[in-house]
Amino acid sequence: MGSRAVNDDTGKQFEIDNYCLCDTMDTYFVFLRTRVMVGELKLDQEQALIEQARQQLLAKAEQDGYFREYLEHFGEWTPAD
Repeated sequence: MGSRAVNDDTGKQFEIDNYCLCDTMDTYFVFLRTRVMVGELKLDQEQALIEQARQQLLAKAEQDGYFREYLEHFGEWTPAD
């Protein structure tokens, strides 16, 4: 296997890893929302956990490059009054 094949595999592996990490975060955020819906978390607690996760994602994006595209589409949600 030549060096080009290794580089191609490495880039593809990063893409796969990043996809899986983003999918895991989506699942976590859905889980948090279900906890709000069943009354185990208050909305402000959920929002604090989401912000904490977002800060960690920003650090990971800066450090390793993961989550960059995910964070570009990360929406701020404001509950209706």
